[in-house]
Amino acid sequence: MNKNDALSVDVFWAKFGDGSEGSLSLRQHLTDVSGVILPVAEHLLPPARLRLLEERCGGDLEKILRFAAWSHDVGKASPWFQGKVPELNDRVLNAGYPSVLASPKEVRAMAHGLVSAYAVVDWLTARASRNPGRRVNRAWFSILGGHHGAFPSMEKKPAPLVNEPVEWQDARFRLLDRGARYLGLVQEDIDAFAQLSWDIPDQALVTGLLVAADWVGSNTWNFPYGCDAGTDQEQRAVEGRCRMKLGGRWIPSPVDAEAFRHRFALPEGAMMRPVQEAVVDTVRTMDGPGLVLVEDATGGGKTEAALMAADVWADRLGLDGVFFGQPTRVTSDAMFNRVLTWLENSPETGEVSTILAHGKAQFNKDYLSLFGQGRPTNVYSSDGSDEGLSPEANSWFRGRKTGLLASAVVGTIDQLLFAALKSKHVVLRHLGLFGKVVILDEIHAADDFMAVYLTRTLEWLGVYGVPVIALSATLPPARRQQLVDAYATGASHFETEHLPLERSTAYPRITWATGDTAGTVVPDAGNRTRRTRVEFLPGDLEEMAAAVAEAAQTGGCIAAICNTVSRAQQLFDLLDGTVENLSLLHSRFLTDHRADLEEELVAALGRDGEDARRPGRVVISTQVIEQGLDLDFDLMFSDVAPVDLLVQRMGRLHRHDFAPGVRPQDKTEARFVITGCSEFGDETAPEFPRGIETVYRRSRLLRCVLTLHRHLEVSGGVVDSPQDVAGLVATAYSEDPVPPEAWAEVWSAAERREEEFRVRQQVKAEQFRLPQADNGDLSTWNVAATSDAEIEGLAQVRDADDSVEVVVVQRVDGRIVALPHVRELTEVFLDELMEIDDGYARRLAQCTVRLPSWVMRTDAQFDELEKDGQESWQSSPWLKGVLPLVLDGSGEKQVGDWLLRYDDRLGLLCERVKC
Repeated sequence: MNKNDALSVDVFWAKFGDGSEGSLSLRQHLTDVSGVILPVAEHLLPPARLRLLEERCGGDLEKILRFAAWSHDVGKASPWFQGKVPELNDRVLNAGYPSVLASPKEVRAMAHGLVSAYAVVDWLTARASRNPGRRVNRAWFSILGGHHGAFPSMEKKPAPLVNEPVEWQDARFRLLDRGARYLGLVQEDIDAFAQLSWDIPDQALVTGLLVAADWVGSNTWNFPYGCDAGTDQEQRAVEGRCRMKLGGRWIPSPVDAEAFRHRFALPEGAMMRPVQEAVVDTVRTMDGPGLVLVEDATGGGKTEAALMAADVWADRLGLDGVFFGQPTRVTSDAMFNRVLTWLENSPETGEVSTILAHGKAQFNKDYLSLFGQGRPTNVYSSDGSDEGLSPEANSWFRGRKTGLLASAVVGTIDQLLFAALKSKHVVLRHLGLFGKVVILDEIHAADDFMAVYLTRTLEWLGVYGVPVIALSATLPPARRQQLVDAYATGASHFETEHLPLERSTAYPRITWATGDTAGTVVPDAGNRTRRTRVEFLPGDLEEMAAAVAEAAQTGGCIAAICNTVSRAQQLFDLLDGTVENLSLLHSRFLTDHRADLEEELVAALGRDGEDARRPGRVVISTQVIEQGLDLDFDLMFSDVAPVDLLVQRMGRLHRHDFAPGVRPQDKTEARFVITGCSEFGDETAPEFPRGIETVYRRSRLLRCVLTLHRHLEVSGGVVDSPQDVAGLVATAYSEDPVPPEAWAEVWSAAERREEEFRVRQQVKAEQFRLPQADNGDLSTWNVAATSDAEIEGLAQVRDADDSVEVVVVQRVDGRIVALPHVRELTEVFLDELMEIDDGYARRLAQCTVRLPSWVMRTDAQFDELEKDGQESWQSSPWLKGVLPLVLDGSGEKQVGDWLLRYDDRLGLLCERVKC
């Protein structure tokens, strides 16, 4: 055996199965991934975006991608990787490669991605006729070193790599040489690689494509183990591409006025409203991508306007995807159904990979219907024909990291904000957004903490040339300006930092912006004026309950919105037995209970609920009915909140045009009663319950009360929408409101605390935010990298409390069983299962609720819950990591100094135990 034979590069392994699958050689894996990366890229990005990426990189994109794919794992030809499987390493050592002793810590430090990165940088330096500059080296280093999600820093080469026996580095060079020959690269190509004009966004996108191709190429279903040197590589590549099944892509189809009603399944005679026409016309007249902010009253048709505009924009720019972001999971579920209708009624044909992206998507019936018996299946239009685009839920996109790669994505806004969060595999989110139109609904719901991530995300979308449509009932002028400036900063590649907007209280309004220009369109409001009589009802919950009970005597559908769950539960107790048809809805019901409650309320109080609403009812709720649920009330009581949120709640009053006689005679005029504050006037500032102040903060509440009070004095006690909306919001958020003299001390203290709060929020959020696209290198993206778990990500992009999700069960006669309402699990003992049935686990996972952070404050409390943990549950993807809350026979459990009780009518009750 001569030296060249002894040092063959064919002895290295890349993949090792569990023993039954065998292994896969490194050469074969590099061949597989380099062969699949172009089909993956062509599937995940439309041609127009691939051309744009090629222009930005300044080279032949096909050759760049295939070389990156071949190079990504050459670092596995190293003693630190090959030694991980002794029986395979013996073959390597027998071939003549020297053994290297390494500690477990050193093996972890010498990750194969890092070794690949240094190998390619050294190879380019050696093989190119001109040495690549540091910028080019850093780019190749980041792409190859970061293909497992975290980017290494290109510091001084590690000592183990410097001192490595020369045979190993020579093997990597020969693998790269072989790859260059296999890919048909010539010296001109290698020189071009060494002189590429890489920018950070281009590096991120190429890394994303490399990660996706590596995952597809590593899938043993696509590319099985067990092949050898005689394998027909062309046939293997063809079969692998056929198996990868990445789903279909959306084909935009701009809507004309005649097709409008059919596309959105609207009632006979429905016509495009002036605002909808204006949104579409604005997009048509814009030169390229941009940001469009649409502000219009609730129920004005903003959703349809956004989807129509998305069709136009995608058609013009050659895009093949849409992301529709909602403020909550509930609103995401509701929007998912509407987007399905829009897709299914498209005149185009084909399948569209469609994903509902949030942590509870697996419980959405409409989403699950897109999967047959757990596998992706095609779903066609209801008449069985093949007309229209059919939504297709593809299993490859169901993961947390790959969801945004689907063509049509509906999810919470968090899924978008994660694109600005330092975290592993964040490049996949950038890749997923690059070919899409982004729609953000209820954007006013983003608070100051979320705005830190939202503005950075908009910057990045501007850099990528991704068009964005943002919808809101109304926005404070400062927030509107902030969003426009963020997008323009990115779209201008940081040459424009501020685009002055027209100062106006026009409403509805459309604000548009590109990288260097911005403007405002004021569409005709039409004849949708809604007059609401507004009044304050000072006092405590007893006064609120008495007023609700009195109003309920004459019938009608009444809402009473409380700002905390505890207040809502207390109000329910006060009214229980005094009014008929009383309902309670809040976030502390079990998942299945809440879904049933929401479904029943929408059926009774929605657009088609005329008959169901006639007996009248009272619904006590928290803010969960502000957004997403199509509910119509005759009268509303509401705790005080920031003025823009009160306007949002008013949108649930007289939302639909019902026939005469449906509403009681004394409720034919919309009436909105504000509760949750004390008596106030020019001589006395209002006071608010502590719980309400905790949720919304005193400064914003004082501003709301003052603004509304002054408006009602001059308007005769009414708020007209849309005429008054923008002015109210602008006044409440203005920089220099003048309070009554008697309020001065309270006002200034509240303003000072508000500013301190904002600064803390921004500082806190900045710790985890990605840098700007023109700053630093990719190694800064994973400093303080976060976990993949969605709830941990939510804690970063939202300033959410650290609530704890638990699955609620019960101990009866010493055995753990499901709660009585879970009839599917009757007589199933959950503490004796060696392995829990998948169906049982899924049903049990619907019995979850979140314990507030102010309850779970000590390790001892977590230990108390963990004592009841069941080993069989940890093997189930539905229950893994979720703590059990095991109630006793009376439905209670004491955890620390809190008594927890679950009631089917009240939800989870938390009562502090007195010592």
